[in-house]
Amino acid sequence: MLGEDLLSKAYALIIECLKELIVSSILDEDIARIKIILKNNITIYIIYNDNPEYSYVVIYSLEKFDRTRFDNYDKLWDVKSKPHHCHPRFSHKGIESNFIGIPENDMPLLCKILKDNSILSYSK
Repeated sequence: MLGEDLLSKAYALIIECLKELIVSSILDEDIARIKIILKNNITIYIIYNDNPEYSYVVIYSLEKFDRTRFDNYDKLWDVKSKPHHCHPRFSHKGIESNFIGIPENDMPLLCKILKDNSILSYSK
């Protein structure tokens, strides 16, 4: 499946499940990216490409590494979920991830951990 198809599916799913928390959202197909700003000032970026690679980035502030990122870009991390991994908040290391780059699997999980604040457990 092409990145633009994955992006469209992810956008529909995440907008539906986070609708009460969203201040703004942009689906930019030219750069294959979704940007969502939540009421609590968290910014979420969702990116897919045709390789197939993905990245889900949750940014809490402008402070260095004050983010949690789930992706499969680099294959450096020795984790069971390889190449899928998480870069925890305030860290560059890679840890295991339950995300697999498929919107139907990942967007409900991303919504859940954002809504119940368990995303904060992905800290160093």
